[in-house]
Amino acid sequence: MNQEFSNPRWNLALDRIVYLKETPHKYIPTDIDWEEHFYDIIGVTKTDGAELQEIELIFSAEQANYIYTKPMHPSQRAKYLENGELKVKLKLIPNYELEMTLLSFGEKVRVINPETLRNRIHERLSAAAKQY
Repeated sequence: MNQEFSNPRWNLALDRIVYLKETPHKYIPTDIDWEEHFYDIIGVTKTDGAELQEIELIFSAEQANYIYTKPMHPSQRAKYLENGELKVKLKLIPNYELEMTLLSFGEKVRVINPETLRNRIHERLSAAAKQY
C-alpha cells in the first residue's frame, strides 16, 4: 500500500501493523516535544487548531472513589459534593478518546461543560439506546 502523507504527524497503531518494508524516503527528525504534544489530550487524537477547554463532570457516588484515586488525567481537580458525588474539572482538548472514556462510565457520569461535549455525549448515548 503506497500512500503519501501530507501531514507530517500521524499515529500508527503498532498492534495493527501487518508487515514492514524498507522505503526510499529519508527519516525527517523533529524537534517536537512529544510529551508536551500529548499532554492536553486523553489518547493520541489531536486535531490541529483544537483548543484547550475546561471539562466539568459529575460522577455518581458509586464511581466517585474510583475517579478520585485513579485520575483520568494529570490536570484533574476533584471535589466531593455533599451527596457523595464527585465534581471533576479537567483542562483538555476534547477528542474521540475522551468521548470513549466518558461513554465507558455510562450512567455514572454527567458532562456539565462544555455544552458542545455534553451535546455530543447525549447524541452518542441516544444513538446507542436505539440499538436496543
